[in-house]
Amino acid sequence: MVEAHKLTLQFYRTACRQLPQILNRQGHHYVTDMHKAKLNLAKWVRKGNNMREPCYVSLAIRTAYEFLYECSYCNFESGYYFKYLSQQPESVNNK
Repeated sequence: MVEAHKLTLQFYRTACRQLPQILNRQGHHYVTDMHKAKLNLAKWVRKGNNMREPCYVSLAIRTAYEFLYECSYCNFESGYYFKYLSQQPESVNNK
């Protein structure tokens, strides 16, 4: 599980580095600021902290990296990834 923690932390750091590029696009106006977006992204990452199988962890990290790079290179509509930056996951809201 140490490897899973390391990979997840590495993904979160990479996402935080690319977040200004994602948020500051021409023609896009976001309601949330960068710090709030980082906090919401961290809550989404923590939502998967109960995964124990290494194959599921590696699949989730690989999918998250693909999603991050697609967002960075403008291959997605802004509304698709906006929910991860502006909204908190439902399980965290209910606590």
